[in-house]
Amino acid sequence: KFSPIADMNIASDNYDGHPHDLHNAPNGGFMYVRSNPRTISFFKFWYESKSTYPGKNEQDVLNLIKFPEIARRGLEVVFLDTKYFR
Repeated sequence: KFSPIADMNIASDNYDGHPHDLHNAPNGGFMYVRSNPRTISFFKFWYESKSTYPGKNEQDVLNLIKFPEIARRGLEVVFLDTKYFR
């Protein structure tokens, strides 16, 4: 379910039924992001991380950085159920 107070709501390719579980596979095709210092910092880091992982697309890079960086930055991320994107 969409959360109006989360820092980021993102579609998922594989949804495990738990909207805050980082084991969900994000799908960068649909995101709603609140602009605040946490999200701005995260998106800058995400963009810069593409050079660390050459040949990976944005979604792959997000999967590689999400565990350390989302928690470290205190982001509240909600993964949206795949039933909304069929």
